[in-house]
Amino acid sequence: MKIIVDIGNSFSKIALFDDGDMIKRTETPVLDQRFIAEFVGKVEIEQIGFSSVRSSYVADLKLLQSFGPVTEFREVTQLPIDVDYQAVETLGTDRLASAVYAASLYRDANVLTITIGSCMTCDLVTKDGCYRGGSISPGPEMRMKAMHHFTGKLPDLPLNFNFELPGKSTIECMQAGACLGIVAEIEYYINYYKQHYRNLNVLLSGGYAPFFEKKIKCTIFAQNDVVLKGLSQILNFYLEHNYK
Repeated sequence: MKIIVDIGNSFSKIALFDDGDMIKRTETPVLDQRFIAEFVGKVEIEQIGFSSVRSSYVADLKLLQSFGPVTEFREVTQLPIDVDYQAVETLGTDRLASAVYAASLYRDANVLTITIGSCMTCDLVTKDGCYRGGSISPGPEMRMKAMHHFTGKLPDLPLNFNFELPGKSTIECMQAGACLGIVAEIEYYINYYKQHYRNLNVLLSGGYAPFFEKKIKCTIFAQNDVVLKGLSQILNFYLEHNYK
């Protein structure tokens, strides 16, 4: 069995894989010894794949090493796809993982993978199995917080998807702007890439995907845990080519 640990901006996600199949997964705001021990149980761990978006993660790495050998994805240079990107070392492993999984899901086809979490990322993989880059923009919650932070009067509000157009209050207007602005952005990207890449497939994922899936008029395929599944594929590929 292998474990994939993905430390994000808000939560740490952990999943157990057997021969590429996800057996179970969970998430926590704080990753600690007890939490991992309870998740692992009596399962024998062969390898742990570790990814983090945080600049400081030494303590997390040491914690995981107490459960088994760890492969840090920042050190993985061999990938199951080609990468056409400047300064590859700055490319987030979450974006790479989404691209790897998308390429495996749509072999020999163009695919745009869209992930909506703290940020929204749109990334293109072409039919020749090459990651071409994409875009990054604020996610819905970040947009709400930015409106409060950079203005004098707009309130600090939690994200809420219950609104109607036209908004009849400042609260409704902010909610509509943050959420429907993302819908419009997504539809623009889909239409743009469809004009340049024939037979484009669109894969939507991320914590906020269920809401936006219902709002987007274009044909898309939504799936959970795309990053975890892609990280699992990267780990398997790396181990296969380095530990034969």
